[in-house]
Amino acid sequence: MKRILVFVTFLVAACTTAPGVGNSSSSDERKEIVGLEEMSLEYIQTLWGTPDANVPAGQGRTVRFKNIRAEDEDPITEKVEVKYCDVRLDINSQQLVQSWQYEGCRDK
Repeated sequence: MKRILVFVTFLVAACTTAPGVGNSSSSDERKEIVGLEEMSLEYIQTLWGTPDANVPAGQGRTVRFKNIRAEDEDPITEKVEVKYCDVRLDINSQQLVQSWQYEGCRDK
């Protein structure tokens, strides 16, 4: 019984830790993350990889990630609009997102 439990645990762990940048599809695109405020930069990097820009700013820094896939669904028509945006994150000294915003969104 213990061997089966160990095998199942190993199998689940192997299936949930795929190589490469997390939160990406087969085309390795960066997908939008919901709830960025107070999220750690370290966690965001596990999903989006290395930032495209990382500049010191005051007690923290400003970090930019390019080509983030953002989806906006119309609640009436249920049509999904896909855009690719650059995201600016203002990171505090504890390495947490203090504020963020989309910059330069483009249609697919």
